[in-house]
Amino acid sequence: MAAEDPKVPFEIKLSRLHHSNINYLADSEPITTFEGGAHRASADIPPWSDMPWDIMRDLADLVYREGREKYDKDHVTGTLFNWQKGLDSDDTFNHLLDHLARYRAGDRSEPHLLKAAWGCLTQSWYDKHEPDR
Repeated sequence: MAAEDPKVPFEIKLSRLHHSNINYLADSEPITTFEGGAHRASADIPPWSDMPWDIMRDLADLVYREGREKYDKDHVTGTLFNWQKGLDSDDTFNHLLDHLARYRAGDRSEPHLLKAAWGCLTQSWYDKHEPDR
């Protein structure tokens, strides 16, 4: 196994989730048989190993860090981040669409796609945690 890259902490560990044999029990829950013979039910586990961890790191480093430094300098652990306090959905969509348009027009002056992704993630968080908003 290759040495772990500290920039992508989950990639190597998660690559071990790939398996060679899947069987099914009577209730149709998939059971994975690993090379060493161990078995594990994995039906409800998302395919984390498929995530682009280098891009997720960029999102955290370039976008979330920028927001924290700009809007949450004095953030107290256990309290809501600025973006969790309730941005207007129209404003969030306008910003994410603006970033997509700027990227499409060739502007590479800032990480527009990552900022658009941030808008999608933020709106998804609102939809999940504050559906009546």
